[in-house]
Amino acid sequence: MNRYDLFIVPHTHWDREWYLPFQDFRIRLVRLMDKLLAILQDDLDYRCFTLDGQAIILEDVLDIQPEREAEIREHVQGGRLLVGPWYVLPDEFLVSPEALIRNLMLGYRVGQRFGPVMKVGYTPDPFGHISQLPQILRGFGIESTVFCRGLADEPTELLWVAPDGSYVLVIYLREGYYNAAHLPLDGEAFVKTVERLRDALAPYAATPNLLLMNGTDHMEPVPELPALIRYANERLEDAQLIHSSLPQYIEAVKQSLDFGLRAIHGELRSPKRHPILPGVLSARMWIKQRNAACQTLLEKWAEPFAAFAQISNPQPLLWRAWRTLLQNHPHDSICGCSTDQVHREMATRFDWAEQIGERVTRESLRVIADGVNTKDPAVVVFNPEAGPRTDVVEASLPLPEGLHGFVLQDAAGQEIPCQILRRHRKALVSLNLTPAEIAALSMQNGRILGMIVRDVALRVEGEIAYLDVTLATQGQRDLALGERARREVEELLAEGRVKRFRVRAHSPTIADVCFVAREVPGHGYKAYAIIEAESKPLPETSSIPFIANEFYRVEVNPADGTLTITDQTTGAVFVGANRLVDGGDRGDEYNTCPPARDLIVAQPAAPPTIALVEDGPARQTLRIEMVYRLPAALAEDRSGRSEAMVEVPITSCVSLSPGLPRIDLRTEVVNRARDHRLRVHFPTPIQTDRSWADGHFDVIARPLPPSVPPSTGGRDTADWVEQPVPTHPQRTFVDVSDGEIGLMVANRGLPEVEVIGENEGATVALTLLRCVGWLSRADLACRRGNAGPSLETPEAQCPGPHVFEYALIPHAGDWASVSRQAHFFNAPMRAVVTALHKGPLPPQLGFIHIEPAALVVSAIKGAEVGDGLIVRAHNIGREAVEGHLRLWRSFRGATLVNLNEEEIAELEVEGCEEITLPVRGGQIVTIKFQMGLSPRIRSLHKAR
Repeated sequence: MNRYDLFIVPHTHWDREWYLPFQDFRIRLVRLMDKLLAILQDDLDYRCFTLDGQAIILEDVLDIQPEREAEIREHVQGGRLLVGPWYVLPDEFLVSPEALIRNLMLGYRVGQRFGPVMKVGYTPDPFGHISQLPQILRGFGIESTVFCRGLADEPTELLWVAPDGSYVLVIYLREGYYNAAHLPLDGEAFVKTVERLRDALAPYAATPNLLLMNGTDHMEPVPELPALIRYANERLEDAQLIHSSLPQYIEAVKQSLDFGLRAIHGELRSPKRHPILPGVLSARMWIKQRNAACQTLLEKWAEPFAAFAQISNPQPLLWRAWRTLLQNHPHDSICGCSTDQVHREMATRFDWAEQIGERVTRESLRVIADGVNTKDPAVVVFNPEAGPRTDVVEASLPLPEGLHGFVLQDAAGQEIPCQILRRHRKALVSLNLTPAEIAALSMQNGRILGMIVRDVALRVEGEIAYLDVTLATQGQRDLALGERARREVEELLAEGRVKRFRVRAHSPTIADVCFVAREVPGHGYKAYAIIEAESKPLPETSSIPFIANEFYRVEVNPADGTLTITDQTTGAVFVGANRLVDGGDRGDEYNTCPPARDLIVAQPAAPPTIALVEDGPARQTLRIEMVYRLPAALAEDRSGRSEAMVEVPITSCVSLSPGLPRIDLRTEVVNRARDHRLRVHFPTPIQTDRSWADGHFDVIARPLPPSVPPSTGGRDTADWVEQPVPTHPQRTFVDVSDGEIGLMVANRGLPEVEVIGENEGATVALTLLRCVGWLSRADLACRRGNAGPSLETPEAQCPGPHVFEYALIPHAGDWASVSRQAHFFNAPMRAVVTALHKGPLPPQLGFIHIEPAALVVSAIKGAEVGDGLIVRAHNIGREAVEGHLRLWRSFRGATLVNLNEEEIAELEVEGCEEITLPVRGGQIVTIKFQMGLSPRIRSLHKAR
């Protein structure tokens, strides 16, 4: 008879907000901690308790009870209270890979304030796992992970191998993170329950060490546990119970292993034993869109350009933005599967993160733009991605008075035509003043109200003087203009006939323009002078139903508004693109569930209105206005869609620009229907057996048709706890290709996609909206039982206006040749206007240059310690490459560091400006450069 060591781990799984708002749950958390700390104080036999792997629990408690910090620190340092390594327990698929790294970094920082951080990647409840989690955990010195969702019939101990070959030990919670929750308090019943748990786990264990998880959602500690363990150990013949922790259990497993473990690879999304709740990818899509925008702002703009500009101490601000954003990343929050109140509160956190990120970005870009040596007023275009990059840019240019037409000119004298979208002025102030008040209004050194006077117009009508003033925040002061205006006002005052002064101040004329910036350096900028020239007005609205550039021709079907796209490079034709398809959904926030009697609506109620609304040198745009008639909701019995109909206006704008191999689309929907899913379809003639999707430091291949995961082997899934679905997560793109031609669909914050294998070719179906009215329901055919409380969530029906942005990239070859265009689409370039001035910076500059193209930069930021610069990149391919990384200026040295920015090895530096290092296929590398303050940037800060 085998003898087993049964490691019982008391814990709580803490959903920070879910079916109750955060503050309600925090009150329960404070009560739990009061009870737990009393137990730890009074009973030394209560050895330890695990706080769910997330350090934010400590912050949430101490924000209410700061006086308990010393007590908590004592128990953490004594090993009785286990904290971290995460800051919050995220959904891995719905946040960026850099967000996962910041999550662990912050978890370490918070946890280490109190003592040692638990070195176990404990992720009990996220809805599946990304392929690169083993490498991310290894980057923080974590060699094991513990979870329950995502696997099927695998044993309880496995090796999980990342794309680069690194691996972690997996402890698979086959029976859940709650398998020993709510144990009986009666001794005999307790022993029988433990024996049942032993028998359930033993056949699947590689060692005689079995894990009993004594806790579940919001469960408080059980003070009777030590006495129950003693009672059981006196009666169990073939086992002993050990009051323990996850690190202790894992160490026992390692010591007991006497043979190799089964290896698993890739993402883990099997729903056989535990539901992965795939509908969360599209629940409350506005959350996904705002999160993606905030991540892009911090990762692509605020962090890197603050480092380049070396603005004063940006790290505390950036960490405040990250901390606020990460508080929206717990799986119940970012997944959109909570009550309406919870998600309303998330909007404020997104606002706060965005406000900080925007301010830091604007300050950083302004410092750099003001340092560029210009011969004329200029617009500086910034590129946050690899380069050189050609893309369309939108900018607002304040124009000198009287300047009606202009072009841009680069340093080589190449003229760039501007497409003027509109002209306008911004009203600043309107005053009705007496002569005494106008006399007191100060105009000194060419300034009023702290702003530069650009123009003054004065006219008198009877006893009223009208003063029209143009003010600017930057530019050269015209002292003569200010002096002349002052004299004119003084002369009127001396005459005494004017009784009132009506003063209107406004900005200069602002031209909103777009233009194509060509060959902008990677992670850098390019300056364009603003030169007076003739300009052509936009054409009147036209009904021409096609647009074209050197890459594509796009025509609109006048009957249904779909697109026919001709790739003029390969000759491939894509018919029926951008078809809006709507179906019913009787599911909940967790799962999509079509009704038994569904009605699919795939065309507008009447032929659309099509117009050519832009036809300039920088962009052509077709606008397609449609009205879809959709069932208003589900029928009363929820078995089908209602007979009552509502009209849903849908407008799509499709744009092409010269030199840009990408078709940009913007679709606006005013949602008036309930209980439905709206998707946009892109049929292709491509015959393929797989699709490719951008993942986390990885590009994921998925077989077609995807409705049955490979792990099923074609077996019947009727006994599964959740039925597999054909929708999957993505980040920036999904691609289908036959090796000769392909279609990539890029998106901004739209993470759910399905690739449908059809006889005519693969069709990409991108989800725009999924509208349901329940947090959870128990009557779904796709899932057994409830996934949460049955609460109504009317705001999850997503009523009102929505905007969706996505792009099409028809191409030759496979995804690798065009993936940069998807990244470009996700991070549009920005433009900053600057005045005529001398400066230490050249007219164009790339701050970071990295080769080959297989190396994708994911982070550029200031180092956490010292004056270093952090650059992180990953090899998106499967073959090893030799990486070359060059900075815009010399540096003192370079170090290979882990994801927590801890030193691994010194790197050889070539000429103090470049490093070379080998990078395995799928490997993530992080380099820390020792910099020091740039002489150029130092001069800018002195000037400011």
